[in-house]
Amino acid sequence: MTFTMTFLRACSLSALVALVLVLPFSTPGLHWSSSPLLPWLSGTAFAAGLAASLVERKPVPRLKWLVLAWSVAVAAYGWLAAWFPLAVVDRESGSILPLNTGGFFGMGTVDQQSSVAYMTNVTVALLALMAAFDVATRRGVRLGLGTVLSVGGTMVALAGLWTHAAGDMLNLWAGAKLTPTVFGFFWYHGNAAAYLNVTWPVSMWVALCVLRKPKSQLAKAGVLFFVLVQLVAVFVNISKAGHALAIVEALAFIPCARRLADRDTSGSPWRAWHLALMFAALVGLVALAAGASGSADGWQRWQHLAARGWVDGGRRQATTTAIRAAGDGGWTGFGPGTFEWVFAHYTQHDPVIGENRWRHAHDDYAEVLVEWGGMGFGLIFAGIATGGVLLLVTLVKDLRSDRATASFERGAGLWAGMIALAGIGLHAMMDFPFQIPAILIQAAIISGFVLGLVSDKSRRFLRPEFLHGPGHEARPVFPRPGPGA
Repeated sequence: MTFTMTFLRACSLSALVALVLVLPFSTPGLHWSSSPLLPWLSGTAFAAGLAASLVERKPVPRLKWLVLAWSVAVAAYGWLAAWFPLAVVDRESGSILPLNTGGFFGMGTVDQQSSVAYMTNVTVALLALMAAFDVATRRGVRLGLGTVLSVGGTMVALAGLWTHAAGDMLNLWAGAKLTPTVFGFFWYHGNAAAYLNVTWPVSMWVALCVLRKPKSQLAKAGVLFFVLVQLVAVFVNISKAGHALAIVEALAFIPCARRLADRDTSGSPWRAWHLALMFAALVGLVALAAGASGSADGWQRWQHLAARGWVDGGRRQATTTAIRAAGDGGWTGFGPGTFEWVFAHYTQHDPVIGENRWRHAHDDYAEVLVEWGGMGFGLIFAGIATGGVLLLVTLVKDLRSDRATASFERGAGLWAGMIALAGIGLHAMMDFPFQIPAILIQAAIISGFVLGLVSDKSRRFLRPEFLHGPGHEARPVFPRPGPGA
């Protein structure tokens, strides 16, 4: 049984690692797009993890049951809408032609083809979330998963810097002339920035954990290189939202590092002023490297926005129109993935946004409201809000815990996860990161990683010299109860 469980766990972890590494290549339009692999890898990671849990026969934490129930409810809601078409879209004209079907108690989609494609991505993300949750509850593999996430982000950063400096010399894109908005593996610069901003905080967590180790000099240099390259890529990218959120996320790490340095009992030489010096050096290196790599285009975009009074009228009008369209969609919406076809009927005569075809709303929350309706929107964000509250409560408890019993790895991971997920949540108000499979699945994996940290109730046993200095008798921080207890 032990061998079977170990084998299943290894299969689950291997599939999850492979999923993270192929995500950057999953964007449609790339040569050898990895998108067909995503369902198989996520399904294998989830199924193997579930089978290992059944073989293990240990009690399943309540939080894992809740996350599983929520995932099933979201998938069922979306697939019910996708399964019952209420209309069909004529791809040539964009006309929506009603069908004489009753749907499922009024639930259905105006375009089954779009809904099935979108729900496939949503299902992959939910399976990846559960697989990452299961993996992250095991302390021995969390740092490895974070390192793999960091490697994926570094690949995106290097590809973006390459295409920015040298054009399509890597021949990444199939039969497409590159525009200034292309950044590496992503056709739209805002999506590339969103991917990097949800990944580099995890890289920073890995760096903070590795820097505390007395040796491993090569590993320290490697993780710092990962963080530096990702941050440089964010600022070379011309996404204004990406720049602003990267700065906010970086500033949010300051109180985290300060608090964790104060309570660290591992004997690490790192103190607050060391961390401050490292942070200042990192900022300077990012500024120099970004300037040398061609960040002037991004600065010009900021100047253009300032000249318009810091207002983007097109996006604001698109959000207002999307909310009006959501009202016509009722409680069940028009169906997942149908925004492009529905929105075109509301913008034909709009003087502000009618000239272009909007595939996405540049506001994921408004887009979800249009596609999923009030019920779907409430179901999705009730789960997200509950998870956010649990994360905040756990983080506060962790930061207030006794300095001798707190885990640096867990506390820093909670903080880094909160920064990454809050950043992608804010970015979704200005762009459409959750409509891109690679970003949606990456965010789901990081969410599962954070939930694993929240669910981890294990107590850390420290060597006695960490608590009282050398020469003391070895004993755990929390003594085990005696036989009669």
